[in-house]
Amino acid sequence: MNCLHGHPAGSSTTQNGSFWFCNESPSCNFFCTEDEGYLFEKAVSVWRSTKLPHPRCDKHGRLTKMRVVNDWMKASNGRPFFVCSEESKPCSFWLWGDVQPPTMPVCRHGFSCVIRKVKKEGLNQRSKVFLLSE
Repeated sequence: MNCLHGHPAGSSTTQNGSFWFCNESPSCNFFCTEDEGYLFEKAVSVWRSTKLPHPRCDKHGRLTKMRVVNDWMKASNGRPFFVCSEESKPCSFWLWGDVQPPTMPVCRHGFSCVIRKVKKEGLNQRSKVFLLSE
């Protein structure tokens, strides 16, 4: 099992059961029980395939915790998501871990395009959407 850093996770066994955790400093806040290991292993590989950086909580500026939907009755079972890692007063940060942000097309000048909709009545309204560079 690897943590979110991509390094081998530490493991420990207590009277409450076995679990995996991040061994690195600073920690990536990775933590899962042995029962959830298979779900987390798949979720981490799915998140790694997006090549997105580990998200940070906007309010606290800390790395977020990865969680996995663990409900066999839901279509989203096994999907990774990130939540605020603050223990005492967590904020409402929440983000799916397997969704890549959409990429905007680039114009011939190398600038990102934006979408503008024609609102004025007339011939141009038939095409409805134009991509313009800012």
